[in-house]
Amino acid sequence: MVFSMCFPKAAGGNSLARETSEERKKNAEIDRLIRRDKKADSKRVKILLLGAGESGKSTILKQMRIIYSEGFHLDERKEIRQVIFSNMIVAFKIIAEEMRDLGERYNNPESEEYENVIAAAEDISPEDTFPQDCLEPMKKLWNDPVVQKTIKRGNEYALHDNIQ
Repeated sequence: MVFSMCFPKAAGGNSLARETSEERKKNAEIDRLIRRDKKADSKRVKILLLGAGESGKSTILKQMRIIYSEGFHLDERKEIRQVIFSNMIVAFKIIAEEMRDLGERYNNPESEEYENVIAAAEDISPEDTFPQDCLEPMKKLWNDPVVQKTIKRGNEYALHDNIQ
């Protein structure tokens, strides 16, 4: 069985052929963009990171970004600075609490005052720099041998392993 169709001749003579030519150009451009995107996508690696909380998923993502990308933008670095400072404050509070639970005391008598300075520290905004009033107390507490001893036992309580 053979089908045949009749197309009416468009007004203006050859406008149907011209539209077809424009459509072909558009189609070719779309095909070219699809091929370009497909080529770019073939170089992209997609990774699904699974794991429990605090298992390092975000850390791996950040490391990949540092190694294979342009790193972090200024705004992101400011936000990360805020998180790092907060983590340091929390870590020192956890260490002090664990020392009390273990019945340990600081070697340096001034360390309890340093602990109070850190405990009273307020969160910083992304625009803030490291609070200088916390710098010296953190250094002094970090150098206390009992603090170091408590940190070494960090796997026995909820202390991040990247505190060092």
